[in-house]
Amino acid sequence: MIEYFIDANALLRYLLEDIPEQTKRTQGLLTEAKKGTVSIEVPLLVVAEVYFVLYSFYKLPIDEICKQLEAFCKLAYIDIEHRLLVQQIFSSKAIKRIGFLDTYLLLRSIHEERRLFTFDKKLARLAKTS
Repeated sequence: MIEYFIDANALLRYLLEDIPEQTKRTQGLLTEAKKGTVSIEVPLLVVAEVYFVLYSFYKLPIDEICKQLEAFCKLAYIDIEHRLLVQQIFSSKAIKRIGFLDTYLLLRSIHEERRLFTFDKKLARLAKTS
């Protein structure tokens, strides 16, 4: 079985469907993963980059970004690094207030029962109430 990492550009083409040839090729690879003939891994950093690009470059609303990425994360035939945590990030209300990375840190600190050291007032407030 061939094992793939998928990068942010390929994932963006799949989500945005803005470059038909690249969208089709990405969809084809995902179809092969669904059949079990290849495996695909999506690193956490790729998910973070896709979120950032959709938000900062494409100016998509956070709700739309979260909906698309949450749906992508539900594809069982794709291995997403820290899948459960990533799904929680996109379903969390905190992402609208503090962004992807800070929501990741907040949720990870909660899951691992660690304190969060930060000078970010919004993040500190949320960390104290958790």
